[in-house]
Amino acid sequence: MWAKAIQDLRDHRGGGVVATAAVAVAAAVAYLVIGVVRRDPALAVGGPVIMIGYIAVLTVLRNRSESAALLSRGPSDERQAQVMLRATAFMGHLLVVVLVVGAMVSLAIGSRYIGMFCGLCAVAGVAFGGATVWYSRRG
Repeated sequence: MWAKAIQDLRDHRGGGVVATAAVAVAAAVAYLVIGVVRRDPALAVGGPVIMIGYIAVLTVLRNRSESAALLSRGPSDERQAQVMLRATAFMGHLLVVVLVVGAMVSLAIGSRYIGMFCGLCAVAGVAFGGATVWYSRRG
């Protein structure tokens, strides 16, 4: 019974919707808990509102907007897979630029965040190099 229900979700691309909603709700709960523990009402209320709002918008728009469908369900054909691949590559490039600029500024002004930015740059570099080796050998 459960196996058929799970397969139906996968067949209709519903599994991505459920997973996206579950992650958003988990993040909302995490924001709430962290906000309460830190006695930060803006975080305790704002974080969950943003996460629940995000999933509500995706739920409402997923059948009307290809972008919302991609964000909530994932790609269903080759063209959509290419859109997601290009969007992920753009995001990665932008994050690396932000990290490198942050590292350079931190180094220039002697900020206490030098280690954090340089460490994240190192992680990005190792991940990129490792992924390049992995995917060049695996096709």
